[in-house]
Amino acid sequence: MKAAPYLLSLPALLLFGGVVVVPLAMTVLLSFHDWGQYKGIEPVFMLKNWHEVLTDSYFHEMFWRTFRIAFFVTLITAVFGAPEAYILNRMKSPWRGLFLLVILGPLLISVVARTLGWALLFGGHSGLVNKALMSLGLISTPLPFMFTETGMVVALAHDRAAAGDARHPLGRHHRFCAGRQRLRHARDHRGAATEGGLDAGLRRIP
Repeated sequence: MKAAPYLLSLPALLLFGGVVVVPLAMTVLLSFHDWGQYKGIEPVFMLKNWHEVLTDSYFHEMFWRTFRIAFFVTLITAVFGAPEAYILNRMKSPWRGLFLLVILGPLLISVVARTLGWALLFGGHSGLVNKALMSLGLISTPLPFMFTETGMVVALAHDRAAAGDARHPLGRHHRFCAGRQRLRHARDHRGAATEGGLDAGLRRIP
C-alpha cells in the first residue's frame, strides 16, 4: 500500500501543525493588530508593529545578536562534532559505548545542575577557568564569561555537539552502508545455497 507511509506519519504531522505551525500563523496574524496594556488586542489592521521591527535599532541589535550566536555555535559544533562523531563511528566495542557515555553523560544531568557547573567553571575570580589561566600567567585579570555571549556560545556549543553525536550523518551513513553490504552478502549466500541444492537435485535424477 503506497499510502501507508503517509498515513503512519499523519499523527506526527498533525501534532507538528498544532504545536508549531498554528501558533506561528496566529502570531503573524496578531502582529497586524494593535495592542495596549489596558485595551488588549484590537482587531484593526495596521503595520505599526512591523514598522517598529524594521526601523527600531533595538530589534536590529536583537536579531543580529541572535544570528551571531547561532552562527558561532553552529561553526564550533561542526568543527568539534564532526571529527568526534567520525572517531566514535570508527571505534570498536566496548570503547565506542564507553566514550559515547562519557560524551552524552552531561546531557543526562538536569539543567539546574549543568548551569551550576558552568557557573563554577566561568564564575569571575573564583571560576576554575580564570584560576587556571591566571596561574599559568596567560591573563592578569579574570575574563568575563558569565552573562556574556562568549559563555553562552561555549555552553550551547557543548550541548549541541554532544547531542549531535548520537544522530550524526556520518554514523547513519556508515550504518546504512554496512546494513546494505550485509544484506547483499546474505543474498549471495542464499543464492549460492539455492544453486547448490538445485545442482545436487538434478544430479540425482536418473
